[in-house]
Amino acid sequence: MPELKLLDDGDFLRAWGGISSLQFVLPVTWSYGQKYGVTLKQLALWWSERSARLAGQELKGAIAIGNHADMVVWDPDVEFDLDDGHPVYLKHSGISFQPT
Repeated sequence: MPELKLLDDGDFLRAWGGISSLQFVLPVTWSYGQKYGVTLKQLALWWSERSARLAGQELKGAIAIGNHADMVVWDPDVEFDLDDGHPVYLKHSGISFQPT
């Protein structure tokens, strides 16, 4: 429900339920981006540096001395079908997810 996202607070980190389907942003952006010449450097800028800056997270978003070491391990060559059988990870496991 929108009111549970605390939109007026401006702090999406406190939003109930997190961000639905966030787990698919990197593989989908990479898969479709390849068709248009998107580079790994561009992905890092979009999904790390700029998103950290947008969220006001000064110690995140870049590999630098003193920064938090949040890392992603990902195999860009692995393919999967995003269908009803693919697991969707939810912050609140008591909530069911029904794709439309």
